Amino acid sequence: DQPIGSGPFKFKEWNKGSHLTLVRNENYFKKGRPFLDSVIYRIIPNPATRAIAFETGEINAIFASNSFPYQHVDRLKKLKNAVIKDIGSPSLIGVNFNLKGNPILAKKEVRGAIAHAIDKKFVVEKGLRGVGKVIDSVIPPGITWAYNANVPKYPFDLKKANALLDEAGHPRGPGGTRFSLKLSFEAGNDNAERPVQILREQLKAVGIDIKLERLERSVMLEKIFQKYDFDLWFGPLTTRGHPALGTARLYATSSITGQPFTNFTRYSNPKVDQLFEQAVAATKKAEMVKAYYEVQDILLRDLPTLPVADRLQLNIIKDQFRGALTSTETYERMDEIWWVKGTALKEGDFERD
Repeated sequence: DQPIGSGPFKFKEWNKGSHLTLVRNENYFKKGRPFLDSVIYRIIPNPATRAIAFETGEINAIFASNSFPYQHVDRLKKLKNAVIKDIGSPSLIGVNFNLKGNPILAKKEVRGAIAHAIDKKFVVEKGLRGVGKVIDSVIPPGITWAYNANVPKYPFDLKKANALLDEAGHPRGPGGTRFSLKLSFEAGNDNAERPVQILREQLKAVGIDIKLERLERSVMLEKIFQKYDFDLWFGPLTTRGHPALGTARLYATSSITGQPFTNFTRYSNPKVDQLFEQAVAATKKAEMVKAYYEVQDILLRDLPTLPVADRLQLNIIKDQFRGALTSTETYERMDEIWWVKGTALKEGDFERD
């Protein structure tokens, strides 16, 4: 069956594992749009192959930060016929704990120890190749009015991490290992692939044996978010532009639904639930800000998630295209992109009227 919609493009073909082709919808409600005759979405799981495909002209754009090949960003920046821009909603990259699935992680002391054992700065500089910045709260600084910079912090401190693990009743055994944990992440996601290797080594230093679990996206969505079959999950979570949209869904008790990107840590705190409700019902911004500040303070004390970085959401497109990279949802605004002959750029070429 062919899917039917009212968008700018309509379905033509899907070659599984290769590409998806959309063609211009002549009945689109915006007169004269879309400008492009067709759009072909290539499926390229390997980040290095994506970068090469862009350089050789096999593909013309890489949208959405999960797909951007970060390890090749320095090389791609040097291309003369391409534009790279940071476009996207504020987001959170962190270590998420399964609070109900593993009795070891149910102990706050253990979660605190793990937090102190992680050198966030090193993870960002080496794991994310400097594309992003270290953060301390579950509401990222990109949401400037709601971000609380004065939350409880967990500085890199191996001595404290080891002491907390000892106090939690997990002494080192033969070989120096205290216990093992599984760290899951999405295959092919450059926000996770390299950082998890670093996290494994950092946690090894305090006696935690980390087994990495690389999951294809469809498997990850089912295993992590529906079945809660994990110990630790590392990866990016888009928080959108407002905590009511992007943060409450991750920590409100009512969001423990088994749906993708909802409350998969299964954190539950009546006070936090109440504060989320107060923020939504607030009639004054100051009241809303106060509620979200308190939410962040509690969440960083309870630690269902250790925030690590606020990622840059890089996109790249060949400069023959105009009207792109103007919105946080570029991939949803394909009707605004057009192609021109030649590559000479002028000021404003990438801005909409």
